[in-house]
Amino acid sequence: MAKAVITWDMEESFVDYLSTKLSEYGIDVIQTGKERDTIYRELGDADVIFAGLADRDIIERAPRLKFIQALTSSVGRIDLSYAASRGIPVSSAKGHNANAIAEHIIMLMLMLTRKAGTREHIDSYEIEELSGKTLCELGVGCIGTALGKKCHALGMRILGVDLYPRDFDFLDQSGTPDKLPYFLPEADFFTVHVPRTPQTHNMVNGDVLKHAPDSLYFVDVSRGGITNVDDLYTAIAERRLRGAAMDVFPGVFYADDRPAHHPLFDLPNFIYTPHTAGKSAESRKRLADFSVDNVKRYFNGEMPLNVVDPNVGF
Repeated sequence: MAKAVITWDMEESFVDYLSTKLSEYGIDVIQTGKERDTIYRELGDADVIFAGLADRDIIERAPRLKFIQALTSSVGRIDLSYAASRGIPVSSAKGHNANAIAEHIIMLMLMLTRKAGTREHIDSYEIEELSGKTLCELGVGCIGTALGKKCHALGMRILGVDLYPRDFDFLDQSGTPDKLPYFLPEADFFTVHVPRTPQTHNMVNGDVLKHAPDSLYFVDVSRGGITNVDDLYTAIAERRLRGAAMDVFPGVFYADDRPAHHPLFDLPNFIYTPHTAGKSAESRKRLADFSVDNVKRYFNGEMPLNVVDPNVGF
């Protein structure tokens, strides 16, 4: 019987679902949680890792390991280079929570424009609608596509920026990141949803934000470290941005992590949500279904979906 190890803390219903579905294929599922000693005890005869964690130290202790399925869209906690050197394919779970994140971004956009959360009466004419506004998206993958379609349906103009730009019906214009100085001056909203890689670290900084109009709202739901939060604070404090919302922060990697205090949190026009953008009952079900189906594909001799290129990190 093959063995799959979940190197993470997943809810019991998720583990039970994987166990039931994969037992039909002769695959036994064991959850270890995040504690390394517990993980190490289960790796000797593991054929599959649902990660969670899969750094070199973990992969080295799994001589039978054949396939790694990430349980997140990001693969930053997996040693892609070492897995590739062993001939072990790694698949991400990108796309499973794209709809949830897109809805969360729209919620944040509405909170910013409609002054949600204030207990004071405000002049209703200060409130703005999304329809007719321009959105500049940094990252037009699964999340950017879901968001772009929804915002297009709301009557917004969409400018898409991506390392590998493609033409989509919902995009009014598209280009590579060097187009940001031309797109941002036209934008009312700037949203960020790119993977965390060496190439995207500190990607949104003062040199980028200086091109934004002072009427711009900024929303980041990517990963901590992609936006330079010191530069973001300066731009807002100096009124070079109208406001910002983030679901990520440097040093926040797990859902129960709390960011260190930063001056951003003292600003009245800054909103923070604790890394919850991708959470929904539906996204969890899609993750479970995808994880099961992708392992089945591998054991059926088919190419798994979402295989990560170790050279680019996604």
